[in-house]
Amino acid sequence: MITKETKEREFILFIDSGIGGLSILKYFLSLKQNANVIYFADNYNFPYGVKSEGDIAEILLSIYFTLKDEFKISLIAIACNTASVNAIDILRSANGVPQIVGTVPAIKTAASLTKNNKIGVIATESTIKQNYIQNLITKFAKNKEVFLKSSRKLVEAAENFYPTNTIKNIVAEELSYFKEVGIDALALGCTHYSFLFEEIEDFFGPNVRIIDSREGVAKRINSIAPSSVFSEDPEKILLLSKIDKEALKKYVKFNEILDIFNKIDFKEIRHFKS
Repeated sequence: MITKETKEREFILFIDSGIGGLSILKYFLSLKQNANVIYFADNYNFPYGVKSEGDIAEILLSIYFTLKDEFKISLIAIACNTASVNAIDILRSANGVPQIVGTVPAIKTAASLTKNNKIGVIATESTIKQNYIQNLITKFAKNKEVFLKSSRKLVEAAENFYPTNTIKNIVAEELSYFKEVGIDALALGCTHYSFLFEEIEDFFGPNVRIIDSREGVAKRINSIAPSSVFSEDPEKILLLSKIDKEALKKYVKFNEILDIFNKIDFKEIRHFKS
């Protein structure tokens, strides 16, 4: 049940299919703790990384147009690389959608940090296939060797709380390719991977810079967020799109670790055809 007070608040809406975007939300809240936020974890459609561009756009529009009937949403943060590179332009062209901040692989930063002109990008299959990535490479890394690889296993490892030793084995399996080709900078092109940052750094050692998008995206959100989304007693809501006891248990556990939300609930999204 949504209270009258909640309906009167203005929110920043964060969207991801799973836990990955929490890495961006947590960083943002380290900058502005007093923001009213909704984190929509679309566990019904997890993972976005295997879906088509059209499907992802339709899902994101459905989420927004369902939630806007109950919440005042002043800014949307697509806290997912896959959703951003596939659908952000479609969302921005849709009528009635507020300002949007997207998340894309930090290829520009990786290109600026490399010393041997070899950089890697690890992302979901859907992200890797997008022309958006090629455009980023052309714009920011055209004089570099750029090595691309997709990994769903890393997403699943982060999403499902795999044991540390299992994560280390998966990191080695999925990222050995980049050692073989000799990169010295790696852009993490999926927000889930940020939860494996320490294991990835340990695997490569001090000679490879690991870069994710948490800081840049969080600072961008902070720079454009309207003052109306901040309050003395901020409300921080986690919504799941599918009623699932195991998923709920997982997010409760994450919330115990990250200490973000004061409310967790379910919200089924209505189908919206773009």
